[in-house]
Amino acid sequence: MHWIDWSIVLGLGAAMTMLAYSTKRYTRSVADFLAANRCGGRYLLGIAQDMAGTGAISIVANMQMMFIAGFTAIYWGWMSLPVGLFISLSGFVVYRYRATRALTMAQFFEMRYSRRFRILAGLVAYLAGIVNFGIFPAVAARFFIYFCGLPDHWWVFALVMMILLAIALSFTLLGGQIAVMVTDFAQGMLCNVLFVVILLFAMSQFSWTQISDALATAPKDASLVNPFDTSNLEAFNYWYFLMGILMQFYGVLAWQGSSGYRCSAKSPHEARMAGILGAFRGFGLMLLFAMLPICAYTIMNHPDFSTQANAVHEVLADINLEGEELTQVTSQIKVPIAVRQFLPVGLVGAFVAVLFAAFLTTHDTYLHSWGSIFIQDVLLPFRKTPLSPQEHLKWLRISIAGVAVFIFMFSFLFRQTEHIALFFMITGAIFINGAGAAIVGGLYWRRGTTAAAWTAMIIGSTAAVGGIILQATLKDAFPVGTLWLTFCTMMMAAFSYVTVSLVGRWAAALMMAVLIGATLVAWQFSADAVPFEALPVLLFSVGVSLAIYLIAGLVGQSKPIDMDRLLHRGRHAVDDGDHEPTGSSEPRDPGIWKWFGMGKEFRFWDRVIYIGAIVKAILLFGFFLVALIAHRFAPMDFDFWIAFWKVFVTVFVVLAVAFTVWFTIGGILDIRFMYAALRNRSRDARDDGTIDYVDPGFPPPKEP
Repeated sequence: MHWIDWSIVLGLGAAMTMLAYSTKRYTRSVADFLAANRCGGRYLLGIAQDMAGTGAISIVANMQMMFIAGFTAIYWGWMSLPVGLFISLSGFVVYRYRATRALTMAQFFEMRYSRRFRILAGLVAYLAGIVNFGIFPAVAARFFIYFCGLPDHWWVFALVMMILLAIALSFTLLGGQIAVMVTDFAQGMLCNVLFVVILLFAMSQFSWTQISDALATAPKDASLVNPFDTSNLEAFNYWYFLMGILMQFYGVLAWQGSSGYRCSAKSPHEARMAGILGAFRGFGLMLLFAMLPICAYTIMNHPDFSTQANAVHEVLADINLEGEELTQVTSQIKVPIAVRQFLPVGLVGAFVAVLFAAFLTTHDTYLHSWGSIFIQDVLLPFRKTPLSPQEHLKWLRISIAGVAVFIFMFSFLFRQTEHIALFFMITGAIFINGAGAAIVGGLYWRRGTTAAAWTAMIIGSTAAVGGIILQATLKDAFPVGTLWLTFCTMMMAAFSYVTVSLVGRWAAALMMAVLIGATLVAWQFSADAVPFEALPVLLFSVGVSLAIYLIAGLVGQSKPIDMDRLLHRGRHAVDDGDHEPTGSSEPRDPGIWKWFGMGKEFRFWDRVIYIGAIVKAILLFGFFLVALIAHRFAPMDFDFWIAFWKVFVTVFVVLAVAFTVWFTIGGILDIRFMYAALRNRSRDARDDGTIDYVDPGFPPPKEP
């Protein structure tokens, strides 16, 4: 890279380090370190949290997916719009979780179920999380090595990972969640601007005719343009997105990689609005994920760019790996290497800066989350006496540093042979499949019992792990259905004693019946039924976990929990500044708006944003349905779809520019509010993630 490009990247790193250091003076308590003392506004949260989820590995993974599936991935992704709309507009799980005032999900589990279940959930979340996190440094390091032209040696690989992790770790240790939020926001705003600039330049380098001609070379029944011509697409077709919809609904807040953001909002309403705003911020990001892989595909498949394509092949040929690992790494870096062929000096540095910023945002967030969860939910519940704030902060920092050491070693030693997105889904299922039922049931069902949570967590997580192991080791000898039949028979025998002791003999019998029925359904799947053999494994374990939670709750003997007390509402409401000011002594009457899910806390502009999110989802999902129905009677050809995608890209580029300006202004105002609140707010040393502070005298249900 040119010295100008390096200057851009180093300048970004220096600026973010100074910004992180400036937050150190605001971190004076455990609540500051874990949740920014609950002072986050909607724009700050929406941008920072969204950027935290858009790590370097996510950018690489999405580019890998879009290079394989093209525009068709966008179309099938619209299937999830109704679910996403419901979750964001209703505040499903998000609103109620924030109302509990828990600092971690496992703390909520202790409030709702028991301390021992908190420890179990915290341990499972931690182990699944750090394994999922384990490949992040490796993927990012390989991008920087091959894109920047660094030597391809093992010690360079290790050194790059070490430098990147050291920077992210320093951010987290300096200011905890405050530093994470502020730096993630700043980098998110910078990336929004650079996204738009890079997109506009990329689109200027290729005529739509060249793009169309290149996309037309896709293999038969594996189109990158027509979503109904993808029967031979090996991955990322509609089966993949159907599974994503299920996990999107079932696993709301279950994945704890950004747990600090879940409890950082200044009110439940702000947490809800941050989720709604996320639907608008993603315009520029979605286009970046789509257009850069499309441009890369054009380079690799259009004769006008044969020189650039040869240069890409030369770089890929020099990769010093073998077998499946070589296949995966080549697939991951093909798009970035192709993009480098048409970016000029300055924009090359800008592109590296985007990936560098994305690396930092995800790594500081995940380091903070997994390190905090280990202390808060695995070690702290064993202590008889509380830690002092200074000792507590010291152990949090030690734990975070330990996570950094682990993921460095894991990335250095692990050999990845799966697509990144599939690896995420598989490792995430270890916790989500068991925890999803306990979260949704715990927040919305008074009869959800501790026994139900235990059985759902144990069987759901074990089903995911055991099924994946068996499927991976024996898939060449048996179909998925046979594996599941064998696995479920073993699982039912192993857990019969556990289920009987927890919820009684009749409940155990019902659970076994559910397992047998689900096994027979899963038996209908064969290894060739879906693009990813792991999908029926995950689907099956989710269904079993949810069914067992419901059955155990219905047959178990337990007094229904006081939901008003859990959610701090009614006579149990907490007057601590968490709630939205109404602007007058009398609460506003929502009037007819309450029929649309908007309560008295909604102001005028809140309603505008809310309605805008509905309109956006209706338009896109409406087109999805119209195209789906039209295909049944009068299928659209390649020319129709390529013309549609041209209009789609043009409109969304304009919207991306407008929303970037809007979010930048809102986020800066939120940071000013947070700093003022942190300067003036008194700290309570008891607010350290223990259940006694949230509601003294409200013991969780006893263990069965």
